[in-house]
Amino acid sequence: MAGSLVFTYRKMAHTAWGIGHHLNASIDPMDDVLIVTGQWTGAIKEDALSAMSFGVPLAATALTAAGSINKEAAIIHLLKQNYPGFARMWGEKMAEEAAKQSAIRLAAPAGLAALSGGLTAYAMSQFGKCATAYYEEKVSKLGPNF
Repeated sequence: MAGSLVFTYRKMAHTAWGIGHHLNASIDPMDDVLIVTGQWTGAIKEDALSAMSFGVPLAATALTAAGSINKEAAIIHLLKQNYPGFARMWGEKMAEEAAKQSAIRLAAPAGLAALSGGLTAYAMSQFGKCATAYYEEKVSKLGPNF
């Protein structure tokens, strides 16, 4: 189950980056997937996307330049400071997905693979909607390929 969730989350990240590429947005893989994940879990509300789409990466770059912290660690630090429930909400969202998958696999291991796949597709679709909103906001504020 854990391997399946890791694989699914990785595919969700690829989906987000593909959407960003399709919208001609600059792709910052770690920055973007953390922000989209925050939106997907509910830790980051849509009205905060404008600040998140360029404020966090700029602040992270400043933190990186000021010390010996790498950019990904700086972004995680900023998310923890500004959205204290981010890690908890991510864990809850992934646990929710795992519970759905486990229940289906235990209920009828041989017969409900399509339902399991449908739940995965739904989660990926929701993640994709969050990525679309994020990258559209990023392009509207920073321009294409910033």
